[in-house]
Parts: sequence; structure tokens; C-alpha cells
Amino acid sequence: MTPQHMTFDGTHQATVRCCRLLPPFLFLLFMVALMMVATPPPAAADPGRLLTTQPTHPASPHTDRPTEFTNPVTRLPKPNRVLRTFNKPAKNWLPGHRGVDLEAAPTDPIYAAGDGTVIYAGTLAGIPTVSIEHPGGLRTTYQPVLPLVAVGDTVTRQQPIGTLAPGGTHGYPGLQWGAKFGADDYINPLTLLPAPVIRLKPPPSA
Repeated sequence: MTPQHMTFDGTHQATVRCCRLLPPFLFLLFMVALMMVATPPPAAADPGRLLTTQPTHPASPHTDRPTEFTNPVTRLPKPNRVLRTFNKPAKNWLPGHRGVDLEAAPTDPIYAAGDGTVIYAGTLAGIPTVSIEHPGGLRTTYQPVLPLVAVGDTVTRQQPIGTLAPGGTHGYPGLQWGAKFGADDYINPLTLLPAPVIRLKPPPSA
């Protein structure tokens, strides 16, 4: 046995004898202190290394929706009478309603809901249609609308883009107004309009 082993064994035996004489609570404190002394300090951070973190919850798409849209029938920043509500299906192949039907009569003028560029003006599946691409990747569609604009035209909000054609859309009257991002990420177009302001009236005097 080398002197190094003897020293280690002697120290170990002395530690064991000391621990046996300590009450349980002091023994626990002794072991915690021993572990703190034995644990090496953490390595110093390299000041030249940039630390990056990933967001816990990535930003949701389309949180910055375009603003300053108006009703394509009335040019007001609020909906008129809704004949059929938005009903997005759970899957794209399931039936539903991917827009809203707003009350309008044949030959009524239809206006661009926001600034953009005309990307379609013609007949789509037998229905006269106008589609506008807006900043931010948003596309709005208007059916059945006889176009007064052509593909490539730049339009501004409240500019006339056509007139409502007779016959409605799939048997439903009025203007079908749709909005989507990308190929099939449909949203309720009414959410593009400013939120209504609720004002409380004072109670009538007694």
C-alpha cells in the first residue's frame, strides 16, 4: 500500500467517524457542503460567442393583417346585411362556405375592398369573378361580378371594379366576398373591416 492510499484511507475513516457522531440534520448539512466544495465551478462564458434563443411560441401567421379595408358593396368600414355567413370547413375538400354573402342587387356597383392589383377578371367555373392581390399576400375575390377592370390593373380602395351579375353564386343571391392567404388559407373577410365601436348610452332619466 502506497503512502497516497494510506492517506486517503485515513482521511476516509476520519470522515466516516465524524459523520457517525453528527445528528441526522447536521449530517445532511455536512453532506450538502461537501458536495458544493467538490463540484467544479462552471466554465466561464466565451465573450466572443453569441448566444441565441428560440421563441417559445413562434409567431402565428397573418398576425399583421392588412388594414383600412371597406365593404365592397357600400364602401363603408362596416358590413351591411349578411345573407350567408363564413363557414370554413375543417378540411379543404369538405363542404362549407369560404366567404360571406353580402346583400346586393344585380347591376349594383362593386368596389375594391382595399388597395391592390387585379390578378383575375373573367369567368371562373361559369361565374364572373374578380380577384385582387393585396400587400401582405392577401387575396380577395368578388362573385358574381362583371368586371370593369383587367388583369394587371392597379386598384385603390373603394374604386369600382365591376357590377353585380344576375343569378347569384351557386344559387345564393348577393355578393360573395372571399379572402385568403396563399392557396387555401381562407379567412373571414369581415375580419378585415374595423372592429365596431361600442358606445354605452346613459340610462333614460326617471
